[in-house]
Amino acid sequence: MTRRPAASLGLAACVVTSANAQPYSSDVGRWNAQDAIDLIPPGGIVFVGSSSIRRWEQLTRDFNDYRIIQRGFGGSQLEDLNFWVNELVLSYQPTAVVVWSGTNDLSSGETGIEVFNDYLTFVGLVQAQQPDVDIFYLGVTPTPANDSTTIERDTANGLIEAETLTDPKQHYVDLPTPFYALNPPAGPDFTALYV
Repeated sequence: MTRRPAASLGLAACVVTSANAQPYSSDVGRWNAQDAIDLIPPGGIVFVGSSSIRRWEQLTRDFNDYRIIQRGFGGSQLEDLNFWVNELVLSYQPTAVVVWSGTNDLSSGETGIEVFNDYLTFVGLVQAQQPDVDIFYLGVTPTPANDSTTIERDTANGLIEAETLTDPKQHYVDLPTPFYALNPPAGPDFTALYV
């Protein structure tokens, strides 16, 4: 039996402790346990992000022509996704990833440029291991709760959309435009979507 040097055991303990102390470790642990019981074959489409993904209750029915892996964790930000990218995305060896995240980032005070940089980090992490995966980013949509982030939201969406035009494996899905057509965000047409 090969023994690890004490220093490497200490480092391994720090890594495990660090991961277990991270937000959403219980969500990730639950998915890992489920996956151990019911193995998911490679080649599906991972939908990942915050509560917009987690609460999309008809997701698998809406995309019933595809093998969908739903991995939304409420309240999360892109940096959380980047931390858990191996467990939530790369471990499934997907053919495509759909990302709906950024609203919580902006609401917590991040700028549009910071959201864009976190998106670039995500793309880099995915493409470093699986360069052929298509990445679809669903633009950050306006809601009554995030009306104060309009400028930063438009900045993030604009930068991400421009980035996707430079790479055939990246795609921007313009969700904000139809939402803006329901102006004002506090009006009855808009808020009816949330009833």
